[in-house]
Amino acid sequence: MDERFVGIIADELEIKNLENITRESTLNSMGADSLDTIEIVIKLEEEYQIEIPDDFEPKNLGELYDYVQTHRKDR
Repeated sequence: MDERFVGIIADELEIKNLENITRESTLNSMGADSLDTIEIVIKLEEEYQIEIPDDFEPKNLGELYDYVQTHRKDR
């Protein structure tokens, strides 16, 4: 996962040790509540110039990252 993606999650959830953010991690397992999740989605949409559908429910950060990479417009 790239530095921008991990940085957004780390900033929102105040995670200091970035090694704790893995492809297998879930937002819930890292302590995110529903408001945190919405904030992260909004920041990812803005940063990568994408739209993440409301019904998209990735199993883990790896799936979320893959979605972002597939749909990003800033390449």
